[in-house]
Amino acid sequence: KRSLGDGLVTANGSTWHRHRRIIQPAFDTKALENKLSCVVPDLVNRLIQSWKSKEGNDVDVASHFSALTLDVIGIVAFSHD
Repeated sequence: KRSLGDGLVTANGSTWHRHRRIIQPAFDTKALENKLSCVVPDLVNRLIQSWKSKEGNDVDVASHFSALTLDVIGIVAFSHD
């Protein structure tokens, strides 16, 4: 608790409930669907263009999909590109 403070991960009781209420809107299903429907197609198109530019070369699909996943999480969950 000394390292992380009194946040959602370490809090208990009324403090936890207050923090949870504050962040709840970020996990609204409709809001997430809206964000995902905007973000994912754009990122997938960028990935496809990247693969097209490497036509004839091997592509590490697993690393690209991992990067795509992290990009989606970063943009949707944290508004970070």
